[in-house]
Amino acid sequence: MNREEALKASDDALKELAQALKEGKSETLVKYLDTMSRFHRYSFGNCILIAMQKPDATIVAGFGRWKELHRWVKKGEKGIAILAPMVSRKKADQDTEDGQEPQDQPTAVLRGFRVVYVFDVSQTEGRQLESLRHFEGEPGEKIACIEQVIRSKGIELE
Repeated sequence: MNREEALKASDDALKELAQALKEGKSETLVKYLDTMSRFHRYSFGNCILIAMQKPDATIVAGFGRWKELHRWVKKGEKGIAILAPMVSRKKADQDTEDGQEPQDQPTAVLRGFRVVYVFDVSQTEGRQLESLRHFEGEPGEKIACIEQVIRSKGIELE
């Protein structure tokens, strides 16, 4: 997938989401929000691209990041194309608007985007990833307290 194809796919997906919302279909929005919750470090457009190419993706990272985590991309796996910004540093050499001397800190300038590939955890193998602690058992008397807090916030509990 090249840059133009990725931009078109992202744009088409956004139009599809907008149309679904106009028609009162929230299933598309729920699907999008679910995707967004799994890819908190990716832009809206990249989340759409990931969801279009691999809807069941859960944890996504680049080839190098997986190596850092002691995991390796399985042979033959196809990457998920996303758009990465190309940023360069520009030295501030002009006076500022308030008449102060320019600072020596360079400023970041967006030059465009390029296609890069990421992989889902299901496309990798290696060391087990750390997971959040899982609790089991009965909440007992604490359930009533939790219900009271929820209702006190004006949330309907079913």
